Amino acid sequence: MLVATYSVSKRIRTYRVRVDWSSQSVVITHLRNIVDCSPTNDTLVRSGLPLTSPHPEPQLYHLELLSPAPASDLRRKEPLPPMLLAFFCSSASTDNQPTVAVDQSTFITRWEYSNTKPSLHPSFAQSALKKPNGTGPSDLQPEITFKRLQDVRVNKVLVAVRELHLATTLVLCYSDGSVEFRSRSTLEPLLRDVADRVSSLAQVGLEYLQCDPLLHSALSPSACALVSLDEEGSAKVRLMQIPQSYGDNILDKAGIEAVAEACLMQFNMSCVGYGNYHDDLSAVMQNFQKQFHKDRPEEAREFVHVFLSDMYRILQLNVDYSGDMKIENYLKNVLHQKTLSMQHSLGYHGEQQHRTLPSKVAFAILQLRWAALTFLMGLKQNPPGTILSTEAGFNRTGTSSPSYVVVYAHPIQKRSAPSLE
Repeated sequence: MLVATYSVSKRIRTYRVRVDWSSQSVVITHLRNIVDCSPTNDTLVRSGLPLTSPHPEPQLYHLELLSPAPASDLRRKEPLPPMLLAFFCSSASTDNQPTVAVDQSTFITRWEYSNTKPSLHPSFAQSALKKPNGTGPSDLQPEITFKRLQDVRVNKVLVAVRELHLATTLVLCYSDGSVEFRSRSTLEPLLRDVADRVSSLAQVGLEYLQCDPLLHSALSPSACALVSLDEEGSAKVRLMQIPQSYGDNILDKAGIEAVAEACLMQFNMSCVGYGNYHDDLSAVMQNFQKQFHKDRPEEAREFVHVFLSDMYRILQLNVDYSGDMKIENYLKNVLHQKTLSMQHSLGYHGEQQHRTLPSKVAFAILQLRWAALTFLMGLKQNPPGTILSTEAGFNRTGTSSPSYVVVYAHPIQKRSAPSLE
């Protein structure tokens, strides 16, 4: 594990932390010191920020270590190396009114981590091989370097940063209420581009609408929902949605399929990498349906149909139980359970409206699954000669799982022959 710290002397120190489970100890190894970590003068001059003394120097706001990530280019086999990001915020103010900000910017300095093996001159390599106990070139320790990349300037003040999609995408939240999705490799904003390959929800047009200035913001695990704290201390929740300025351009057949594929990718990422958390994505998909559910119900049904059909195609469920019936494998499929739960959630359109038929079918299958799991666990925990009975209670919040399930085991009483007659 890599750890980066920032000291009072304005230096970044990097460490490698290893946990030895056999001896139950922690080994901390110092790697390198980064002395010149502030934004370069060229970056400050290009940004228009004066370099005179009355204007404060940009101060470090946040440090972020990005783990290795898969390359965006499919032709590249090696993953992207770890990266260190330092976010510096500046607020140049006037002399008479120091609280009034004239120019507020965020400078992003980047370093790429590399682990290279040093090479010797051929003459030194031959002399080392001639020694009886000499150290050859293969015994040299790898050299750790941090290659500095070009700085990036944003004309806003950063308040929060998150990595997304296996650290291939960065989500930046600013003090004016705006949210940007940027590429990890180039830090360029991800613009709306409905292409053959879908990479994120931001690519297909979903975004956070502009709101009032805020002091802090927190993103959900899959970055589909955001909670912001404004200057008055009140919290507001925002969901990703399609702006009204796009009109009907994105609501054609190709746009609906692109949004469904992006939601499908986000759902799989949430089930695998974000602690099985996808409630925020369900709220985003329901909000997307409400945008054109009343006027264009056929498009709303098409959106759900594309999402569910592709999801079940990924599961590759074999429902032919005429031969060897492996019921346990079916019951242990957690992804199928979450797919049914999402199918049940997408059929909810308010308390005053009935759920759709696919939603009711998913709810019935989930309850049968719960009952089968309960009886299987009861049979494994109780000896033969007992009768199992269950009692289940359901809440009225519209969830797709029972509030409680109680299993009772009753011993079978032996009867004599006359009583049986």
